[in-house]
Amino acid sequence: HFHLAFQINVATPALLSRLAATHMREIGGGAIINVSSGASRGPGAGPYTEVVQNRTIYGLTKAALERMTQGMAAELWPDNISVNAIMPSTQIWVGGTIYVAQQRNPEGFDQIDLTGKRKDGTIMGDAAAAIIRADHQVYTGQVKNDADTLTAILGTTDFSKYPVY
Repeated sequence: HFHLAFQINVATPALLSRLAATHMREIGGGAIINVSSGASRGPGAGPYTEVVQNRTIYGLTKAALERMTQGMAAELWPDNISVNAIMPSTQIWVGGTIYVAQQRNPEGFDQIDLTGKRKDGTIMGDAAAAIIRADHQVYTGQVKNDADTLTAILGTTDFSKYPVY
């Protein structure tokens, strides 16, 4: 499990970023965007009130992805290549998220409260588009959620157009 998670969440983005950077240098710049998760923050300091299982490895790989993002940003900015990471500000209730929730709690799955969860990932796409259009030498090395990214780049404060349950 550890090796597969590390390959998917850290090694693959690192290798693809290096390949993309070579091409981006040739065309005068570009933007690399990694997708992280709030899981990178971990559970915080104890004492704890509930048992959390099987989340450490995923969170560890996302924390490593964020560190890699900032390291690459520091390396690539002179080539007009930005490297940033975005993550959902609110859980997006689609595909993989639904599957994991169902696996973790098969008996109570139909009782999950979806209030406030996003219905789709449109906000992530809009945040990525804003990063692509931003000045690559100025907006780089950022690790922010989608809403904070849109606020930082575009000044967006109203997110009501992004559907939630």
